[in-house]
Amino acid sequence: MVEPWKVQVRFEDSWQSGLLSWSAEGPIVELDSGEEITSDALVKLNQEAILDENGKTYVRQGKEYIISLEPVLVREGTFTPVLDEKTDSSIYPPDTNLWYTRLLRGNEMVNFLLHNIEGSARYYLAIVHKDLLIQAHTIRQYEVGALRYETNAELWRKGWAADAPDFDALAILDDPRPDWKCIDRLTDGIRIPIRGETVAEAFDELIPPQWPSKVRQEIKAFFAYICKGQPEEDPLDFFPRFQKYRMLYGMLLGHYRSMIHSADTYPYVRWMWQTQSQQLHIDSLAFPEETEQQPWHVFRNYMYDRTLAFERAAEITEKLNKSGKVITQLPVSREEAEESEDAWIERMWMMAMGLRIWAHVRAPVLGLQEAVYLGRAQRWPHKHLRTITRLGDSHGNPRYFHHMMISPLAFQKVKATIPGLSSIAFSAYNANYHLYNVKDRQWRTDLESLESRENISLDDLKRRFGRNKQGFIGPLSKKQAIILDYIVSQGWLAAIELHKGIPGTDIDQDTLERFLTFMRDGKALDLMYRVSPYGLP
Repeated sequence: MVEPWKVQVRFEDSWQSGLLSWSAEGPIVELDSGEEITSDALVKLNQEAILDENGKTYVRQGKEYIISLEPVLVREGTFTPVLDEKTDSSIYPPDTNLWYTRLLRGNEMVNFLLHNIEGSARYYLAIVHKDLLIQAHTIRQYEVGALRYETNAELWRKGWAADAPDFDALAILDDPRPDWKCIDRLTDGIRIPIRGETVAEAFDELIPPQWPSKVRQEIKAFFAYICKGQPEEDPLDFFPRFQKYRMLYGMLLGHYRSMIHSADTYPYVRWMWQTQSQQLHIDSLAFPEETEQQPWHVFRNYMYDRTLAFERAAEITEKLNKSGKVITQLPVSREEAEESEDAWIERMWMMAMGLRIWAHVRAPVLGLQEAVYLGRAQRWPHKHLRTITRLGDSHGNPRYFHHMMISPLAFQKVKATIPGLSSIAFSAYNANYHLYNVKDRQWRTDLESLESRENISLDDLKRRFGRNKQGFIGPLSKKQAIILDYIVSQGWLAAIELHKGIPGTDIDQDTLERFLTFMRDGKALDLMYRVSPYGLP
């Protein structure tokens, strides 16, 4: 436990002594006079709190700084206080005191509090776990983007079921255990003793004991829910209530979407123990680096991988893309799902696979340009970065593909920092679900076809993708930018239907459809429908 720090607080014409401490709500200074200060003050300190690999915090004296007491940014995120072994930085340029490396490997929820430093381009970062300060030090300006900008997964979770009703999904743990027929399907021939009369007791030994208590509870609840059979409610009423239970939610989506190809129950118990002993490997999906570390993440990802139905995705998206329609709801309606079990399964599958309307933006039409950087450095998030993708295995020293959307003026400034940055003359998008071999569970690439197009001209590419004519729309209004940002980063048809527009805004479905039609007809973007292999977030 880190004791409160002795600091100085600056007032208009004097300094006063006090004790500084942090909690999840923020910092507080108790002055020697007994008065408590939480904002509108500058604090002089020279302490840093540093974690070792065993998760123990050491306080040391450092350079003296004057920081703003009120944070400029507060956010919740994952973090791992304990590192299994001596670890180097996971990013270049390196992170200060491995704070971002710990964030990427995180399995505990913490609060990050960022403070301005007077007269410096650096920031002071405090990390609080369970109302206790565990790490605090300065960070460089380029590191701030990792906190300031949200990942796609964070945006998706916030935008999908942001106003879902409060629901205790774990109350089912106190229910009587399911019937033996369902338990036999779950264990799939594995001899594991079933003891106790409640769900919590009966399923206790099915799950590796090394896994965190919260994860174990959610997996037990998952077993109980699937033993109850297909929900009677509409998918958009049933699933959003589970969204805050990340393990349970993801497993429910994966399980029920497998119903599209008549699967009943997979050998989930066997998979858990195999991932715990590192016997299972993912065939066809590439997952974010931060989800590759823990066995329970591998198990969930393996489950996603095994419940895919790309052949169905190809059929549905091809039909929607050929229709030329702009739709902002699931193609199978609530009424159709009420009348037919097959329609319910189809509607649920579309939701669980993350069927979305998506836009490939033609940057020049908006007065912007696309840029790409291929390399091992400069991997910190920044405002121009659209996507970053690792090329190859995480071991060794892989390169990363950086895709940026940037103004022409900013391009020159960024290129001064990243000399390897290149502008993109032409880009297009195509979802090649037909390349997925269902039987072999592998993606197949037609190398001969690719080689035959190696020398294709830019004019031929433009003709092929309908780019002979290019319009110009120019800068967007704030509302238009919100729409475009949402469609590019999210665009879930289930979420739009559920919220009758863009979640968290006053933009309704009619406004959304009119704007997308205008942008498409103005050659500013290419609209298409696609699915996410991971389903909804």
